[in-house]
Amino acid sequence: MSAQQPEPIRIDGFRWIEDAQYDEATVALTSSTGPITLTMEWSTLEAIADAAIAQMRLDHEAHLVLGEVLAERSAQDETWGQQDLPVVNWSGDRVYAIANAQAIMDQAQSACDKAMSEGRACWFLILMEELTEAVEAAIRADRDAARAELVQAAAVAVAAVEAIDRGVDVTRKVARP
Repeated sequence: MSAQQPEPIRIDGFRWIEDAQYDEATVALTSSTGPITLTMEWSTLEAIADAAIAQMRLDHEAHLVLGEVLAERSAQDETWGQQDLPVVNWSGDRVYAIANAQAIMDQAQSACDKAMSEGRACWFLILMEELTEAVEAAIRADRDAARAELVQAAAVAVAAVEAIDRGVDVTRKVARP
């Protein structure tokens, strides 16, 4: 018999308890399981609050971008209809219409590894590396791996959009290696 996971506690509200000492904070929480009173050092409470705010900010950024992605998917379906295409067209020795596909895939992976080790990583190389891994999995007819790699590629694309939204430059000039 497997152990049952406890239900997460939902915090519905909180209030400061007025008679807290200066070096401690006491907080009364109203939760889905009933009232909870916590007493902790101020620095601990500040760290928890900072982490919660940072996570909310990340969640908010991701939700905005994912909303745009869903809207684009809807527009694609409206324009093209449902597309039941394979991940790759493979003729047994090459990806259809790309003569040097394996060399391109190898180059994308080695370029990403090299850029990472030199501190020159960029979203393009990471995305290309994820896409080439999806193609390689599709060539092996490994549906689960191809799907997992495409999900990773989508996550990388979302991370790139989030970086742009945070004001990161889309191009960085670097000296040729």
